[in-house]
Formats: sequence, C-alpha cells, structure tokens
Amino acid sequence: MPILNMHSFWKISTNKHLLEEEDKKKKEEEAEEAKRVDQRTRKLLHEQLAEQAQLEMAQIAEQETAIQLISEASQKLSEAVQRKANNEKLTACTKQLADIKREKEKNRREAEKTGAESC
Repeated sequence: MPILNMHSFWKISTNKHLLEEEDKKKKEEEAEEAKRVDQRTRKLLHEQLAEQAQLEMAQIAEQETAIQLISEASQKLSEAVQRKANNEKLTACTKQLADIKREKEKNRREAEKTGAESC
C-alpha cells in the first residue's frame, strides 16, 4: 500500500503543479491583456488629446481671422464716415461759394444799375 500512496502522492503533486502552472499562465495572460488594454487606452487618449489640441488651434486661427476681419471692417467704416464728413464739408463750401458768387453778381448788377442811373 505504501507504493500506491506514493504513486497517488506523486499524481496529486503533479496535478497540483499543473494547476499552479496553469494558474500562473492565466495570471500572466490576464496581466498581458490588462497591459494591452492600458496601452490601447493611453493611445486613444493621446489621439483624443492631439485632436483636441488641433481643434483648439484651428479655433484660435479662426478667431484671429475674425478679429482681423472685424478690425479691417471697422477701419473701412471709419474711413467711409470720414469721407462722408469731408464730402459734406465740401458740399457746404461749394454752396457757400455759389452763394457768394450770386451775391457778388447781384451787387455788380446793382452797382451798374446805380451807376447808370447817376449818369
């Protein structure tokens, strides 16, 4: 009987060793899978961060373009307002000159008329 027990012991020991090896292999596979998941997660996160940075840069560029366009439009509006004011002044001066010319012509005629009457 002792031989049988020894054989049984060896068989149990071998099975135990196989189970331990299988458990160790399973834990290693799980660790490798966790590592792969972690790497994929990090890669996706990195890609998302890069995409977010790119979107932010594009948005900043659009904002800068909008600011530049608004500035140019404001400058053009200011110039147009100034031209309008200058045109109004020019129109007023032209009207004033025309009034002066008419008044001068009227005075000349009156002077001629008065001069002709006094002779």
